[in-house]
Amino acid sequence: MTWKQNGIKHDSKHNKLRLSKGFNLKSHRSDFILCEYETRPDVIVENIQQVRAVWNGDE
Repeated sequence: MTWKQNGIKHDSKHNKLRLSKGFNLKSHRSDFILCEYETRPDVIVENIQQVRAVWNGDE
């Protein structure tokens, strides 16, 4: 599943992304998926343009 820039909200203080479920999957206006991420200490996350979630069979 892929999210474009307008479906992503970034909380850099807590290293989390809020991903919109999309119009056709929402039960309520506030439905979203909350994801944590980790990066190397020298990486600055900003201006996120796309997020892709891939199922690997376990997670």
